[in-house]
Amino acid sequence: MNAESDITGPDGTVLARTHALAVLEFDADAERWSITAFHNMVPLSTIDTPRA
Repeated sequence: MNAESDITGPDGTVLARTHALAVLEFDADAERWSITAFHNMVPLSTIDTPRA
C-alpha cells in the first residue's frame, strides 16, 4: 500500500507532504488484513520554526 497525506498549519497552508508504505497480508480464515511492515517518510521542514 502507498499512502500520501498533508500536514497543514492552522490556516490550512500545506507545510509538508508525507508518504507511507506498508506491506499488508490478508488472512482468509480470519477474514482480516494485517500490516506486516510500515515505513512513514516525513520530509525535513523548509519552514523556519521558532526555537525555545
